[in-house]
Amino acid sequence: MGMFPETSDLPQAVTTDVIKYGFGKSFLFNFNKGDFDLKDGKITVVEDIAALKVWIEKILRTKRGEYKIYEGTPYGSRFDDLVVGSTYPPAFIDSELRREVEEALTQNPQIITISEFEVDRSASNCTVSFVVTLASGLTFGEVVNLG
Repeated sequence: MGMFPETSDLPQAVTTDVIKYGFGKSFLFNFNKGDFDLKDGKITVVEDIAALKVWIEKILRTKRGEYKIYEGTPYGSRFDDLVVGSTYPPAFIDSELRREVEEALTQNPQIITISEFEVDRSASNCTVSFVVTLASGLTFGEVVNLG
């Protein structure tokens, strides 16, 4: 089995939505606070699309090659060179940001394409928004602040 489970590899006790989409569960992480979301003192667990959205934000915010746990894998992205102190033309930066997002996200076999990609950049911030299309045909919008 690879990095992502096939639907047939999921335990039969998993809920119908999780079996249908194969996203499993994740802990809800608040990327703005830099900590897990808690409810009644316990870490909040999310499933389905919410779990996939956590994975999307995490892979895009993780600098590729920086963490030993991901050493030798393509996990993460390389936005720093494009965003921080860049003198590249804006059209080039936007194109490379899109390529980085597509390259990172399509590692997940559930994600087929990224469309409607937009970049909102200021002197101290860069936010990307896009529509994700899944193998199931389901689509949803996503916005990620890259800092």
